Amino acid sequence: MHNTALSDQERDAVAAAIRYGLELHRRGVLDQAGQLYAGVLKLAPRHVEALHYLGVLKNQQGQVEEALDLIAAALEINAGWAELHANYAFVLNAAGRHDEALAATGRALAIEPLSADAEFHRGNALMGLDRVAEALAAFERAAALRPDYADAVVNRGNALVKLKRFEEAVAAFAHAIDLSPGHAGILNNYGQALGAVGRHGEALVFFDRALAIDPAYGSAMINRANALVELDRPDEALAGVNTALAVDPRHVTALNVRGLALMALGRLTEAIAAFEDIMAVDPDMATAYNNRGIAQSRLNRFEEARSSFEIASEILPAFKVALTNEALTYLVAGDYAAGLPKFEARWEKERSFERAAVGPRWLGREPLAGKTLLIHAEQGLGDTLQFVRYAPLAAARGARVVVEAPPTLKPVLAAAPGIAAVLAPGEKLPPCDLHCPMMSLPLAFGTTLATVPAQVPYLAAPAERVAQWRSRLRGDGKRRIGVVWSGNRKHKNDRNRSLAPERLAPLFAVPGVQWIALQTDLTARDRAFLDAHPAIQDIGDEVAEFGDTAAVMAGLDLVLSVDTAAVHLAGALGRPVWIMLPFSPDWRWLLERSDSPWYPTARLFRQPAPGDWDAVVAQVLAALAAG
Repeated sequence: MHNTALSDQERDAVAAAIRYGLELHRRGVLDQAGQLYAGVLKLAPRHVEALHYLGVLKNQQGQVEEALDLIAAALEINAGWAELHANYAFVLNAAGRHDEALAATGRALAIEPLSADAEFHRGNALMGLDRVAEALAAFERAAALRPDYADAVVNRGNALVKLKRFEEAVAAFAHAIDLSPGHAGILNNYGQALGAVGRHGEALVFFDRALAIDPAYGSAMINRANALVELDRPDEALAGVNTALAVDPRHVTALNVRGLALMALGRLTEAIAAFEDIMAVDPDMATAYNNRGIAQSRLNRFEEARSSFEIASEILPAFKVALTNEALTYLVAGDYAAGLPKFEARWEKERSFERAAVGPRWLGREPLAGKTLLIHAEQGLGDTLQFVRYAPLAAARGARVVVEAPPTLKPVLAAAPGIAAVLAPGEKLPPCDLHCPMMSLPLAFGTTLATVPAQVPYLAAPAERVAQWRSRLRGDGKRRIGVVWSGNRKHKNDRNRSLAPERLAPLFAVPGVQWIALQTDLTARDRAFLDAHPAIQDIGDEVAEFGDTAAVMAGLDLVLSVDTAAVHLAGALGRPVWIMLPFSPDWRWLLERSDSPWYPTARLFRQPAPGDWDAVVAQVLAALAAG
């Protein structure tokens, strides 16, 4: 590798310079190391090691083209050195020349088949070529060859994220942290992977650890803010992301998180402006249009929202979330013919609906006579309660209907007409010919507003429990009203659809009413309120599942609730139910009307403006006074 024209003294000096240069290089003293390598090349212009290491150093300094020239010159002299080919691939990747980098790693591996570095750079080249599964295999080979190779483990995690194998990615990044616990980038990646599997509280811890190491780490700052949005702490999220934007006001990810935080705070006009700031920087960012559409929807500006979702889909046709959101703008307007087919796009973002093992999906075209149809829950409890009404229609077409639903619903579904069997997820299914997720049933039956199957009751409380609960409910001749003020706190829109019990205080002062709290999963705030209002009968802790809730409702004169599963149960039972709705309602409640085509016994009370629960309470108060 050395220039043979040098004297022994010169060769000794060159060797010493290379050794010292490498030591400085390893310590990160790049300028001095570069001076030593350059000095060697003045004395021996074809010195392979000096060319090689100076090329690596130039790449570290961002001088990619000069780095390529230096390493290419070294390869002309010694094409049999695997490390040279591997580092040439490294720099080619940095230059975005991934095809050439892949070829270079092939040459390195032909010389040294067990080169962990070559496999690592091969993986990066394949990632650059979007051949992610192959890249994952390369990173796994690199990590197997050198188990302490943290970078290989990290990039394995990155590949797993791209493949949406998030649980495996979490494990990969956890291993990388074990190998390199003080690396801010790895801590940040681990936090992102935790967020992808919904573990936002844990993710926050690792973003904080990354920022403790590098307080100016913009990516960790933005990811931390995003985790805070997911944890329903939007005030903190907004403060954090504004700090990041002070450094880079045009950072599109930060602007997006800012928009999400503003949206969570109900500052919808400002949120729309934040998403439009993204469009000014990157007019092809589909997420920005989708999120603007969501904010516009929450202002009931559905025509504008539809346009936003359409643009998002045009930019990125595979972005099925936008098409699903577009469908909702039609559904909330009552245009089921346009909305229901588009609503099937939700399948592309949530593959867990698939049930290929039990037969093809049924959307109304195949005859059902003599066949077993599996109808399975796909989203919330309320959705199951609402759409199980289609089971008798399927049975009327000759199907044997099997329903798969959460176990808490089994007691109220078991005796429902048209259902042959009810099974919980995980229980062994009988042989089935076809399957249909609950929320595809309206499409399968060609439902329009005029043809909604609204015969109630279509569910009944277990008879043996009704008498038990009647004797336990207070009343003394008063009107019995069950009340629910909040839904599932994990629901993405819970902040908008739920309210604190204190907001209902004027109702609890109405004479002649025995209030019965049907609220389950009480917070400390809920318990404190109920403790301060002992006249309200609290039975939440005594309700084991929906069979009990149904039995309680059978003994009530009215159910008053926000938009949660309780209203669907009451409506399915044919019980009078008053529903308190946010300004921008879920699609099934439509717009403006005070009745529901889905539930004839329902009465709707709507916010006149976003967040205005006081107006809703005043409407309910007037209705109670009117009897």
